[in-house]
Amino acid sequence: YDPQGTDYPVNVLRNLAFSKVKTTHLVYADIDFWPSESLHSILNIQSVKERMASDSKLATVVPVFQMNRRCRAYKDCRDDNIPFMPKRKDELIGLIKKRQASTFDPTNEGGHGSTRYISWKDQKEGSYLDLPCIRSNRYEPYLAVRYCSELPPFQEGFSGYGKNKMTWAMQLRRSGYQFSQLGEAFLVHYPHLDSKSRLEWNKKPKELQKVDSTLVVDVLESKKGSNIDLLSYKRARVDALFLDYKDWLRDNVTDSSRVPMCENALNDDVRLWVHRDAEDESEDSESEDNDDGNDVVEVNEELAKDTEGGAQE
Repeated sequence: YDPQGTDYPVNVLRNLAFSKVKTTHLVYADIDFWPSESLHSILNIQSVKERMASDSKLATVVPVFQMNRRCRAYKDCRDDNIPFMPKRKDELIGLIKKRQASTFDPTNEGGHGSTRYISWKDQKEGSYLDLPCIRSNRYEPYLAVRYCSELPPFQEGFSGYGKNKMTWAMQLRRSGYQFSQLGEAFLVHYPHLDSKSRLEWNKKPKELQKVDSTLVVDVLESKKGSNIDLLSYKRARVDALFLDYKDWLRDNVTDSSRVPMCENALNDDVRLWVHRDAEDESEDSESEDNDDGNDVVEVNEELAKDTEGGAQE
């Protein structure tokens, strides 16, 4: 299926894994995210189980963080990394204070920026905090959900790197899932090296090497970009598939959203390499904010503070 290792059938395998679930609920997380030692026990708190049982479309958000690589060299220094992977909240906050860990992923604010990290810092163990809105259609949280016929599958057309998780989250939101984050629980990304599929995604024509992602379309529509064979690049092929997916989602899944897009939601479509007519631009977001991660920096600064209680995003 993938002899070069650049087009890993990730969503096929996610669906295969889901098909083997024998419990009422599952926790979805990629293998490079390590759970806090209390995650299982928190999910088994009576009030948590009651909340999960009361709503078949509850998407319990487990906030995610990342630890910095512990060695200077670009290598997988496991002996250095593993002993420092935080298992408890106090260990995690300690690493954040030392600038050795942060929310995931500062370079992609839309990916997890809807999670209320500052509120999570003081959130009680096992308590729920409903997300008031979603800041980006790139939001791709890791979740605990009920495994039943209502749960949408992952879109198997997406393979390798790029948009394979966010499209699932988009369908969950449109299908009426309530996103609510869980207190005290967390996941931490292990600082591994870039995969072959990520490296394939990163490839760009020379004309785009130093171009800001929000200005790519301007280059592509100019004389400079007229000779670029876009579809020879993984990212452009995924973007084209994503536009088809958005059409399918709009036409086939009734909008039953319980969590709206935020009024200042990021306009993610300005980052696509492949575009259609202007009227087909993202109907979910109006702002064309430059997603430069400033909010992420502020969140991590707040998490590093010693003060407790009353923090607001």
